[in-house]
Amino acid sequence: MPDLLIARDPIPGGRLPYLLSLPVAGEAPLILACAEVWPGAKDVFCHPLAAWPPDAQLLETLPVEQCWRVGKDERRLVLGDGDEGPAARTGVAP
Repeated sequence: MPDLLIARDPIPGGRLPYLLSLPVAGEAPLILACAEVWPGAKDVFCHPLAAWPPDAQLLETLPVEQCWRVGKDERRLVLGDGDEGPAARTGVAP
């Protein structure tokens, strides 16, 4: 499975300065503009984007074990073991 990508939005001064690319199984990646870097911050405001900006500054990649859709708006993400310790689990709703 592809990695979770975390980047800085190439448009300076925006209210959502970070980008996430979630590799959802069986679907195109879910691209989100976010107010803070995630994972790490709790309850981060995100807004879906149509595409990943080609000039986004990649900050980090995290290994993903699984990422799947649950219902209409929720995604479940299981991160692989890495520097953060054991796998993390969360729900993501754009």
